[in-house]
Amino acid sequence: MASPPAAGSSRRQGEDSDVIVALIRTAFIIAFLCTRRLSGVSQQPPPAMDALLLAAALFNLALLWCYLRDYRLPRYRLPALGFDLLLVTGAIATFARSEQFGQTSRDLFGLYYLVVITAAIWYKRAGAVVSALVAITLAATVPALLTGPLAPQDLLVGSAKAPLLLLVAIVAGYLVRARDAEHQVAVELQQEMRLARALQSAMLPARLPEVAGYDLGLAFQPARLVGGDFYDVRLLDPDRMLIVLADMAGKSVYGLVHLSLVHSHLQAAAEVRLSAAEMAEDVNRHTYAALQPESYAALFIGILRLSDGRLSFVNCGHVPPLIVRADESSGREELTTRGIVVGAMREPRYAEGTVQLEPGDLLLGYSDGLSEARNRRREQFGEARVGDIGALNKDRSAQEVADRIAAAAQAFAAVGQDDATVLAIIRDRPTDAEATPAWEKTS
Repeated sequence: MASPPAAGSSRRQGEDSDVIVALIRTAFIIAFLCTRRLSGVSQQPPPAMDALLLAAALFNLALLWCYLRDYRLPRYRLPALGFDLLLVTGAIATFARSEQFGQTSRDLFGLYYLVVITAAIWYKRAGAVVSALVAITLAATVPALLTGPLAPQDLLVGSAKAPLLLLVAIVAGYLVRARDAEHQVAVELQQEMRLARALQSAMLPARLPEVAGYDLGLAFQPARLVGGDFYDVRLLDPDRMLIVLADMAGKSVYGLVHLSLVHSHLQAAAEVRLSAAEMAEDVNRHTYAALQPESYAALFIGILRLSDGRLSFVNCGHVPPLIVRADESSGREELTTRGIVVGAMREPRYAEGTVQLEPGDLLLGYSDGLSEARNRRREQFGEARVGDIGALNKDRSAQEVADRIAAAAQAFAAVGQDDATVLAIIRDRPTDAEATPAWEKTS
């Protein structure tokens, strides 16, 4: 016997129908034996029926052995259909002359429908039609051969039964073909999602840089379907750190291909000492033609000067990051320059903003997948909640702040949300020694 294939859940799922049919066959054999004994026809059963029951039972035991040994069951489907057709036909012949179960014999013809539908699942429309024709032939000939001529009312293939069985076979074949087509679409979509997710993951940095004087934290929650979120935090030189948040319109591979284009031009622009606004204009210039007519990217680019906390930035239609000040009386500040999204205009002019990140201040960057997450009452999580949670936790580590905001949004939202990204950057508070004036240190 051939060696068994690699065992796995996917293989088992592909054999569900074989197992179910075998269980039904077992139940049929048991029900037939019990009913035949009660009917009184067990005294003169068709001679071949007992042999058929024994063969079918042994066949089921063989299938069980193959299943436990991880051999493939689909290779035994053709004999399984043969056994099922003969079992139904034998049952019809057994009860055909019983006064008590004569109607049962006529009703047993309906079991052929199950066999035909099974043949449609296993062998498509051709298998269903062939099974229907074999069933009609068996029902018309075998009972008469085993028990002698039948009365007109016992001719089970009379009237509409034979054409109806053929109709069931054809319809079942078409339904199975439609199901297979839908399944193929679903498989292709899942493969597309896996490729898109792999592409998105390849663009995201493996880890955040470690920067003296700053604490960085990130939480990224991918959606069930692929979203278009992208972030990047990297050192341009020892005193400058690049901060990028992007969200591409369009999902799946189509949107991710465009996002990879934006990503590659961002990387190229980062290699040159450009300002944040010049980087946005450079990316737009190189991607505009590819993004037209329907795609675009919301983009935030910031360059943080590490020595003094000065942040130069441009916001191209992205959700404005928030600065939660260490001094609560200073309130919160949104980082927006009212720039248009990348890809909407051929030659936009982006204005650049600047802001000072003071010791103890918290910078929160996040995607609209987080702020626009909705609960079952269709309420949005909102920017205010992001700021509130950040303010309540600004004395914690940046990673704890990001995790708490992401967890709150996840608990708030219903299923099926977009990608959610939270980036938290805290400028460290000076230590007591650093805060002591120089004249006190020397006194």
